[in-house]
Amino acid sequence: MRGEPASLSSVMGGLAEAAKFKALCAGANLALHDALSDDGSVQSQVRRQDLLRKAEQARVEQENADPEFQSETGRGLYSGAISTVQQLPGMAASLALGNPAPALALGVANTALPAYSKYLERGASKTEAATGAGLEGALEYVTEKIPMSYVLDKFGKGKMGEFLKGYLFRELPSEQAATLTQDAVDTAIANPDKTWGEYWAERPAAAYQTALATAVQTGTMGVMHGGAQLAKQHYIDQIEPTYRPDTALGRALLQDINDIAFNPDATDQQARNALDPGRAQLTLYPYGASSRITDRPDDYAGPLSRAASRIAPSLVPSSTPPDSTSDPTQPSVTAAPVSQELQAILSGINQIDPADAAAQLQQQIDAQNPEPKPDRPPANPDWAAG
Repeated sequence: MRGEPASLSSVMGGLAEAAKFKALCAGANLALHDALSDDGSVQSQVRRQDLLRKAEQARVEQENADPEFQSETGRGLYSGAISTVQQLPGMAASLALGNPAPALALGVANTALPAYSKYLERGASKTEAATGAGLEGALEYVTEKIPMSYVLDKFGKGKMGEFLKGYLFRELPSEQAATLTQDAVDTAIANPDKTWGEYWAERPAAAYQTALATAVQTGTMGVMHGGAQLAKQHYIDQIEPTYRPDTALGRALLQDINDIAFNPDATDQQARNALDPGRAQLTLYPYGASSRITDRPDDYAGPLSRAASRIAPSLVPSSTPPDSTSDPTQPSVTAAPVSQELQAILSGINQIDPADAAAQLQQQIDAQNPEPKPDRPPANPDWAAG
């Protein structure tokens, strides 16, 4: 029994039914029962008959969902679409992992497990069914391994034409060999309704349908190959430059990141150090007081000198340790580097002459304002004349 006449809706319905993998699941349940749970008891036999019925039901549902084509061309194209849909999950997993095992495992399972239930439905023994299923699965593995290895090696690389030519060169012979040998196994095992004469008579049509199915699969792989190339080029042009320092965009972005870099931990530690009394130092100028004052002593005048002279003696450390009976809450300055710095400062400050400092300051102001200023007229000319 076949499905509806071929149309877009019937084709899509058949593909959707194939994507459910009902025949594979039913065959797997039946094979596992026969291998592990069939102990010959009545309960086991009842369970086995139920599994056989479900496997046959899955096959019939797929046949009813498949559209009825009036030409070998339609059958071949539809067969290629069915194979492509059922191979996509394993193909995607293999491409993602870079390993042919997922695609090959799914292909073998999708061939051998439905074949096991098919042989049992035709009256084969468990041994015959296992032999036929094992042979078909092994042939599927051998004929798919070479094309799958090529896909993993060349997918997303090189020109589209070269990829399609290489894939078709490997896929077409392997698919023709698979069809020829798997149909021979199907004819030889538990198939009393089919003769070898019929097998050979079907070869031209089977080869034609296989070629069309291979063309569909090749076209699908070409679309996937082109999509992978576009995605790769987008990655190279738009994404990779954002983090690679050996590209112009990457260098610009890294420079921007460095310019706005902020390290909260380092900033917090700097603040803690600034507030730590144990790290405090007495300075008369915030940016290197010692060198500033010592190198240019005449920049500073009397008030600063007198103030420093008054506080300096109290900052000079004593050569004897502090009195242990003193009040511990009162701070004492005993850091030798601080008093040495102040002594250097004071030695320069004592050389400052206020008059010379004022004159030099005026000279610096005049140097920064080179334009001569007009003489200001006296506020009271009569007073000036008198």
